[in-house]
Amino acid sequence: MFPTSALFILLAAASTAVAQTAANCSVKGYDIGTKPAFLTNPNITTATGCKGFCADTTYDKCQSFAVGPSCLLYNVTVTGNINVVPASPWTFYDAGCKI
Repeated sequence: MFPTSALFILLAAASTAVAQTAANCSVKGYDIGTKPAFLTNPNITTATGCKGFCADTTYDKCQSFAVGPSCLLYNVTVTGNINVVPASPWTFYDAGCKI
């Protein structure tokens, strides 16, 4: 039997792993063009910075972002919005991804 605190930590870690797996994180590609980015920032070129920009944006609900030569914010998730291209300079993340 696990002590209650150890069981809680184990369950919390499992829950985080499931949530992370459900999100699309670090997917190289290009958006498909039907739901383009609603906001860009050419001064942000890191995943951490772009995630922060996504979290701070009040214009629309940011559901995903891409980082590469700039930061792109999307109001849709990664699933169904990108063509996977491993050589792309763009890396896409759902807003819930841990960076």
